[in-house]
Amino acid sequence: LIEAKPTELMAQVRMPLNFALVLDHSGSMKGAKLKNVKEAVKMVIERLEPTDYISVVIFDDTCQVIIPSMPAR
Repeated sequence: LIEAKPTELMAQVRMPLNFALVLDHSGSMKGAKLKNVKEAVKMVIERLEPTDYISVVIFDDTCQVIIPSMPAR
């Protein structure tokens, strides 16, 4: 077997993401659940790179695209 390791430069390169947040918008998402989701969404957005794309979809008994895929920054 030959072990192949990426070069240091390649190890630092990350491909752009096309990230979709799919969020529960039903009546059960109140109080602490909603607070936790908001905090998690904020953390995700803060970690995205300028080359990444993000979209947001909400759902309850139906689903709706709130933000179509767009650059994260």
